[in-house]
Amino acid sequence: MKSIGAPLALLRLAESYGPGILNLKIGDYVEGLDPKYRRIQFIDAADMASGFGGVGTLNTCPNDVEDGHLAGDYDAWYTAPSHDDKIRQMARTLSPYPWEPGTVVRYRDQDFYLLGVAIDAFLKRTRGPTADVWDMLRREVFEPIGIMQTPAIRTREKDGLRGFVWFNAGYYPKLDDLAKIALLYQSRGSWGGRQILHRQLTEDLLAARGALMKSGDASVNRPRPLKPSAGESLYRMGFHFTPYTGSASHKHCYLPTMSGSGGTDVILYPSGIVSIRVAKSPEVPMDTDTGIEPSTVRSVDGLEPF
Repeated sequence: MKSIGAPLALLRLAESYGPGILNLKIGDYVEGLDPKYRRIQFIDAADMASGFGGVGTLNTCPNDVEDGHLAGDYDAWYTAPSHDDKIRQMARTLSPYPWEPGTVVRYRDQDFYLLGVAIDAFLKRTRGPTADVWDMLRREVFEPIGIMQTPAIRTREKDGLRGFVWFNAGYYPKLDDLAKIALLYQSRGSWGGRQILHRQLTEDLLAARGALMKSGDASVNRPRPLKPSAGESLYRMGFHFTPYTGSASHKHCYLPTMSGSGGTDVILYPSGIVSIRVAKSPEVPMDTDTGIEPSTVRSVDGLEPF
């Protein structure tokens, strides 16, 4: 869901209203949040770099992207049924980190949940109170590429009100759906001669432009050049970017990776190939040199070297 809901919504709305949507502030669209959210942009939340959470350590050099992920009574937040319940739970257990938004990647489902609510609020202000971000994605992105069923989890609200779609988890695509979404990204947001997603922003995303180093602090490390050969893993707008050296070109590249729980990966390759692995594993063996699962990437490189 993190590589699908928010990125597709932002790239689609950027095509409709301009790329400035990335710079809107979460706190201007979601009530009941800490004042720091007035400085946290949509893109900061999409980069999982809100600078909010406060339940992990203050170590950022090196940084641990999982630091504090499931702390702060995470289960109580995850199972809170309504939007207001989730906001109250966050207020009880989470707090700001001392660093600025957009500098340190800390894996937090709450960032993506709030981003989805904020995008939905933007849409309601723009198109009217009955607008819904998931309906927009269904009509303007999914159906045009041939995806007709899009089951996703929503909050449970009182009085029969429609809940907010979770942008942090809970989308249930078929293999065919995953392939079509990946190919939409690969085609730079174009499908059937129509530009669905903002082309330049999609190109920037796949090229990892502006991506943050998971193990670093951008306020310290930027603008240090990132070298895939160094094995640094990056994160940008719901995508993991894993370093790999193609066997044909011997060039270092970052592979855009849509990663799901249990070892499910959708990986986009420079050759245009898309690999899909659906798994349900507590842990997938990692390559100690590159930090990625070696079998899938090396198999694709062997089939069609890049």
